[in-house]
Amino acid sequence: MTRAFILGAVALAGFAVVGGAQEDAQKPKDLPAEYQSLINAERAFSKKSMDSNAKEAFLAFIADDGVLFTPDPVPGKEAWQKRPAPDYKLEWWPTYSDISRSADLGWNTGPYVISLKDGKKLYGYFSTVWRKQADGTWRFVTDLGASMPDAPKRGGEPGPLDPAKLEKFDAPVDPKEAEGALLDADRALGVETEKGLEETYKPILAEDVRLMRQEHAPFVGKVAAALRLSEEKGTFTSKPIGGGSAKAGDLGYVYGSYERKGGKPESGSYVRIWKREPGDSWKLALEVLNPRPAPPKP
Repeated sequence: MTRAFILGAVALAGFAVVGGAQEDAQKPKDLPAEYQSLINAERAFSKKSMDSNAKEAFLAFIADDGVLFTPDPVPGKEAWQKRPAPDYKLEWWPTYSDISRSADLGWNTGPYVISLKDGKKLYGYFSTVWRKQADGTWRFVTDLGASMPDAPKRGGEPGPLDPAKLEKFDAPVDPKEAEGALLDADRALGVETEKGLEETYKPILAEDVRLMRQEHAPFVGKVAAALRLSEEKGTFTSKPIGGGSAKAGDLGYVYGSYERKGGKPESGSYVRIWKREPGDSWKLALEVLNPRPAPPKP
C-alpha cells in the first residue's frame, strides 16, 4: 500500500518542456535560495496536511493540470475534489532534494508516516516533482512513493545544494532536443530485451540513483540498484505517457505504464526522474513502480 495508492495523489501535465527560450535557461539566478524554497514548499505541504488534512493539503499544492494514479493516471485535482476528507493523519519530510540549474523544476524525497484512527501506522518513502508556476510559486506535478514495513528514522536533512550546480551550464539547450532525448531515453529503457534488467539499466543509472519498490526502503546508489534489478526476473516493458523537462535541459520526469511477465507478473504505472550533465546523456535518478493490486484468489 503506497502513499499514492492511499491518497491518490500524483500530479503532472502532459509531456511538454517546462519552459521557454534557451537564454532563459542561462539567466543568472540565486540557485541556493531557489533550492531552499523547493525544500520549504515540501515542508509547507506536509505541515498543511498535519494542520488540516491530506485533502486540503493536496488541493492546495497540486498543479492545476495534474493527474493522479489509481494506479492509472486520471485528472488529479478533480479526483481530490470528489473525495471526502480523510480520517487519517499524514506526515512526511524531505531528506534528499535536487533542482534544475534553471530553477523551474525540482524534486524531493523522504519518509512518510500515515497514522490511522485505530492507532496503526503505515510507512513508506515519497517522491515529489515540483514545477515553478508563472506566479513564482511551486506546485507539485508528480507525487508517488512506495510502502515499507518498518518505521523510518526521524529527522534527516536534504543537505546543501551541490556546488557543481553553480558552475556555468555552457551546453547549448534546445527545449525540443531536451524533450526528445528524454523521451527517447525513457522509451529505450522500456523496450523488452533478452538481457536481464541489471544489464539493461546499468548504462543509464546515475551514481546516486534511487529505486523505489513496494514493501522496501529505497535502493540507493548504483550498486544497491543493480543488485535489486538482478533479482527482478521475467521480461519488463514500459511505455511513457507524459512528463516534462526543465528549461536548462538537465532535469526531467516521465510517467507511464509498465508490465512484467514471468517471475512475479504485475502491471501498473511508473514515475521516473532523469538528469544529465553538460555534454552527457540522460541518466536515471529515480524510478518508482506503482503496481495494480493483485486480483483476489478464487
